[in-house]
Amino acid sequence: MTKKSIALILALIVAFAFSAIAFAQTTAPKTAAEPEQKAAPAQKAASEKTHTMKGTVVSVDAIANAIVVKGKKAPETFQVDPAAKIVINKKEVKLADIKKDTKVKVTYKVVDGKKVAVAIK
Repeated sequence: MTKKSIALILALIVAFAFSAIAFAQTTAPKTAAEPEQKAAPAQKAASEKTHTMKGTVVSVDAIANAIVVKGKKAPETFQVDPAAKIVINKKEVKLADIKKDTKVKVTYKVVDGKKVAVAIK
């Protein structure tokens, strides 16, 4: 065999290998997980809805990014999104700056069954 023949055979093998990989990725068999993927947009839409709660700060844990607020009913615990906007007395502050007994309004989303604060005023 000549060098050209070997190079041609190797090129065909490489091309076949890449086309087989691409074909395998685009025609994957349907699995039981696909119905969950279709349900995910509905779950995402539900978690995108924001809620609000007014109350008094019971405690703040800046290390765990959590705040406990007591409203009309029982105290509620919120995970605080790192990108949450926190404004107290018209001044942007950090979570650690919020003091106990401060009146707040928490805007939150429910994500994976947990209340995640996206804004605190």
